[in-house]
Amino acid sequence: MRRILDELNVNYEELDIDKEPKYREELDEKMGNADRVPVLEKNGEVIHIGYGSKEDIEKKLD
Repeated sequence: MRRILDELNVNYEELDIDKEPKYREELDEKMGNADRVPVLEKNGEVIHIGYGSKEDIEKKLD
């Protein structure tokens, strides 16, 4: 996802989900016990978890 966000010229921050417990429950539901999964947040709301195509991510950023 990092490459896609760079191509879209989007500012982002990588967070350690163990230090951001608000993401852990949703990640566990969607991905099991993942330790490093991309989470895309916009205006304080999680809009995408996991990997996806450039087109899918671009649509969610609009």
